[in-house]
Amino acid sequence: ISSSDPQLIGTSPLSTATHRFIGSGDDFSVITHADGTEYLASKYWISAYDWYLVEEIPLESVLQPLVTTHRSLLLFSLALLCAFSLLAISFANSISAPLLDFCDTLDVTAAKSLDVYSHSHGYREIDEISEKFNRLLARVKELLQDIQQKERGYTGPSWNS
Repeated sequence: ISSSDPQLIGTSPLSTATHRFIGSGDDFSVITHADGTEYLASKYWISAYDWYLVEEIPLESVLQPLVTTHRSLLLFSLALLCAFSLLAISFANSISAPLLDFCDTLDVTAAKSLDVYSHSHGYREIDEISEKFNRLLARVKELLQDIQQKERGYTGPSWNS
């Protein structure tokens, strides 16, 4: 039996699990020793001597690179998820903030104040809505001024005709 410790090669007693493994038809197997340690066992038939060469490698040392890779991929995936989440939040805020500003302007207008102006925010669609809103308010102000001027110039119905 070989081992990672060269002094143990050929001196380790075979466990019952190892004996069962040698008698099986498998070339590789996971066996558990009496102390609970799991090993990856592999056997090789040496036909010239009619022997089996059995190697037991601690399963932990075999799986360690996989565990390390798994953890690295998991951390990388979590980092990507966090980055995309922050990007999505930033993008959503950059769109919702101008809309909320425009809604505030509408609230001021609804409170009967026509002296407001909707500012440009850099997004074509929102800027177009703001521009049309500003033109609408300007037109409403013009119409109100026309009505006020006509009311000032109105002297009442003429009864002389």
